[in-house]
Amino acid sequence: MAKQIKKEIKRIKKRKKKIIDPVKILPDSSVFVALIDKKDSHHESVKSLFDFINNYKYHLMIYSIVIIETISRLISKGWTVGGAIKSFANVHDLLSKGEVYEGGNITPEEILKRFKNFNRAKIRFLKSGDFMIMSEGILLDALILTTDKQAYKDVKKYYKNIYFVSDKAKKVKSDLPKFIGDFYKLVSTHQ
Repeated sequence: MAKQIKKEIKRIKKRKKKIIDPVKILPDSSVFVALIDKKDSHHESVKSLFDFINNYKYHLMIYSIVIIETISRLISKGWTVGGAIKSFANVHDLLSKGEVYEGGNITPEEILKRFKNFNRAKIRFLKSGDFMIMSEGILLDALILTTDKQAYKDVKKYYKNIYFVSDKAKKVKSDLPKFIGDFYKLVSTHQ
C-alpha cells in the first residue's frame, strides 16, 4: 500500500507542479466555520493561528467541497445563505495573503484510484467530503488543519501532518504548538 500511495503522490505532484514549493496548508470546513463564526468554540484559536501564518508565504489550498461544506454548515447553524456566502468571501479575501489555490475538479478515475490506494487505511471510512479533503491533503503532502475530532483521530494514525488546531476541545489535545513549530521550520526553509 505504501508503494501505491508514494506513486500517487508523485503523480499528483507532477500534475500540480506550480504549487509544490511553498508550504501548503489545507484547512477543512471545520476550520473555516470556526474562523467565520465568532460564536464557535474554536474561533479564537483558529483566528489566532491565521493571524500568525499570514505573516509568512504559503499556499492555501481551498477545494470546492470545503466551500460547499462551510456554507452548508453555517446555514445549518442558522445563518442566511447570503450571510454565509458573504462571510466566506470576506474570510477568503483575508486569507489571500497566502497564495490561494482553489481546486476540486477530480476525475472519476482519480476518485477510484484514491479508494483503491487507501483501501487498507481507515480513512476510507470517512464521510465522502472528508475523504476527498483528507486524501487530497495527504497526496499533496499538505499541512491539514481541522477542528473535527473524528476526522482528526481517523487520519492521524496514517498521516502525521494533520493538526487539531483548537485548545477548546475535550478529549483531543491541541496541536497548535506543534503546528506552529512545524510550520515555522518549513517556511524558514522555503523563504
